[in-house]
Amino acid sequence: MLETGAANAQGAHGKEYWRKIAANRYEVLEGGKAFALAKELSGNLKSSDPELRDDLAYSILATWVLEKDAFTADELLALEEEWRGNLKTGIGESGTDSIFGRSFSALCLSAIAERELKTPFLGEERYRKLLEAALNYLRDEKDLRGFDAEKRMDPRHSAYCGFASGTREAFVFHKAGSGSRAEGNLVEA
Repeated sequence: MLETGAANAQGAHGKEYWRKIAANRYEVLEGGKAFALAKELSGNLKSSDPELRDDLAYSILATWVLEKDAFTADELLALEEEWRGNLKTGIGESGTDSIFGRSFSALCLSAIAERELKTPFLGEERYRKLLEAALNYLRDEKDLRGFDAEKRMDPRHSAYCGFASGTREAFVFHKAGSGSRAEGNLVEA
């Protein structure tokens, strides 16, 4: 583990702290607790700062979920619940920055789903809630704008968030009409 570096007065860490974690193969820094840091990083998923959101928050969280075994099952469940709830925050809005929190939470949930494939921890009921939340999000998302070069983000990528890769069910995406909205259907495998 590495030295933690100072956090600011509110207890939130600056980008330099997160850069240290990324630069050191995503290891939790000495004195840090992965779950507490993950809760802080989750707040950065809605940031309009592409480095903080993409390169740091999402990359660190996905790596900790998928590769580092940084969380207990209960901690993973708490993160899944938080990210699932984020799919509803600002849903129906268009052209606002609330899309970042929804779409990057969807990406984090895809990491949860992938982790579930490797080491089941959700249980059947929770797994169904995750799939239902994904379908509802895909149906209800109204912000379908394309790539935003300034904020380095394509909100549409959340529509392909990977809940379907070889799971207990096949999650089938199709396009509705000629628009870019993706919709999903849950079918028994």
